[in-house]
Amino acid sequence: MERNFPKALRWYRQVLLIDVGLPRVYDNNGKLAALLIENGRPYALHRGHKLELPRDSGQDLIRYLKEAAALDPKPSPLEGRISALTGR
Repeated sequence: MERNFPKALRWYRQVLLIDVGLPRVYDNNGKLAALLIENGRPYALHRGHKLELPRDSGQDLIRYLKEAAALDPKPSPLEGRISALTGR
């Protein structure tokens, strides 16, 4: 049965949950986010930029969060999560 599924649906045999946190009434000032799957690889669209989703909950997650934080106005709301993960 699996061979009949599109490649994108077989990515790591996991379910991807996204929470784009739509503020107010569908805020359209660059805060919108989305899940993008290209050639079977998942990406997050964050502030108009395509970021490869992390493959693990360790160093690759930290890489992803730092990339996303760099696109946010300072201070990024992700800073606390990054600090908690890195111990800084």
